Amino acid sequence: MKWKHVKGWMGLMLAAMMAVTGCGSSNTTETPSDSASSEAAVQTESSSEAVTEETEEAKLDYVKLKGITIGDPNEATDIWLEKTNELLLRDLNCELEIEYVSWSGWTDKYPLVFASGEDFDFIYTSNWAFYSDQAMKGAFYELTEEDLQTYMPKTWEAVGDRWNQTRITGKIYMIPQSSNDVTDDNTCFGVRGDLMKEAGLEDITSPEDMEAYLDHVVANHPELNVLNITSQSYGRWGVYMAQNMLGDENEYPIVSDEYGIGIANGFKTFDTPAIWDCTDPSNLKLVDEETADAYNIKLFNKSAEMRKKGYWSSDCLSSTTSIEEYYQAGNGAAVFRQLGNVSGFNNQLLKVAPDSDPRIVRWVDCPIRTVPVTNNGVGIHATTKYPERVMMVLEKLGYDQEYFDLLKYGIEGIHYTLDLDGKITRITEPEYAWNAPLSMGFSTTCSREETYEEVTNSIADYVELKEWAKENSITPKLAAFNFDNSSVATEFASVTAVNSQYVPILNTGMADDVEATYYEWKAALEGAGMDTVVEEYVRQAQEYLNSLK
Repeated sequence: MKWKHVKGWMGLMLAAMMAVTGCGSSNTTETPSDSASSEAAVQTESSSEAVTEETEEAKLDYVKLKGITIGDPNEATDIWLEKTNELLLRDLNCELEIEYVSWSGWTDKYPLVFASGEDFDFIYTSNWAFYSDQAMKGAFYELTEEDLQTYMPKTWEAVGDRWNQTRITGKIYMIPQSSNDVTDDNTCFGVRGDLMKEAGLEDITSPEDMEAYLDHVVANHPELNVLNITSQSYGRWGVYMAQNMLGDENEYPIVSDEYGIGIANGFKTFDTPAIWDCTDPSNLKLVDEETADAYNIKLFNKSAEMRKKGYWSSDCLSSTTSIEEYYQAGNGAAVFRQLGNVSGFNNQLLKVAPDSDPRIVRWVDCPIRTVPVTNNGVGIHATTKYPERVMMVLEKLGYDQEYFDLLKYGIEGIHYTLDLDGKITRITEPEYAWNAPLSMGFSTTCSREETYEEVTNSIADYVELKEWAKENSITPKLAAFNFDNSSVATEFASVTAVNSQYVPILNTGMADDVEATYYEWKAALEGAGMDTVVEEYVRQAQEYLNSLK
């Protein structure tokens, strides 16, 4: 029986919890004291009550903290930083400066932030943004339970037993999101209603409909880069697209708690030809090699077929403009990502193409995937001189409603209104996110429910799909598993080097002979020690699954 077909919208990069209970609000207006006491006095306080009293009196030495996040600043960034620094000076006698690692080439730039020896205090991190890798290299400050309970009591309580999802070799290095309804699969598509109408399509409910839509754009709109698949993230969007377009020929659901496709990172693993079989959690194993090879080759062939049809450019491996950038600028015909991202892309498209009538469509026969808490978070740099102050600041940004509203929604009366029930209505046109690059790390229980005065097709799509997802979503068990590659570091480095050579070519459909290139890749992986890495992954993952019983 197929999952009910529905559609949806969301105006923020991160889907957010609808409750606001438990979030504090700082109303103090006291001016910070110039004769600040030493920070050591605060550190000796073990009770959260004493820390709150001390910090609200702002009896702290002045410091300026540097944070780094992934993304590109928008028109709200400077306003947010100015207003937030006013609050932080009032409450914690500190200010922030924020550095942005652009989405363009971020997978190369982000690790360099650590390798360069740059001086900073905290940074965005996640299970898809090098959290495990950097933690194992000693890049993050270890957060003890005592630290968290002392300096971040609201955060500690909100995350609860899910702190265990952040642990690497038993230690915590991330302050994670606490909302648990953030979606994280690449099954929601943003498309243009005006182009659908041209193609004679009232809706898109199947791969065949999508193919007809894309074929129409290729034939009639040469000015558009239909789907700007690039080498970003090893060209993974090409194989994700192939998964969506296989339809009934896809033997393995895109979203599943039972199977993880190695080349599509279903369980947040490294790229591998293996397919993980978790149908019996007490006996994690691999799908037999012949079956896995046949499936992988089918996916890569589908990518090559779409590339040859012109769905994306033949210079995709050298392009630095992402699929979402093209779409949002009105230069693309489609984009796909998780629900919240796509609705944000649609909002941006409306700004430059108000008659585009953007829609959200989803046709795959599987639930929506929600994420573990490690999907978004913040790590404190191991070299910071002010770990306690950073924790206090992050507690404010995530769990003090005054700070959180400013970060996520803007300025009340200018960017949004708030009703008596705590729901917000945006005054300005819904943004991709108020301060998206930084707010990614703060998907918390402080998020407010939104109302909409103007219902567009995109918003109507979102509401319907979001409601459906509440009853039809899963979080794969292994999505929260953090692989420790330290015992196979040499092999893992060799495997990574091989993947960087072959995987983008296969994923984007650029291989002249898909099957020959695939087996060449496999042979190179074998020589690099992939079997050793996979064996260690299975061992650790099994231990993790056993711990969940």
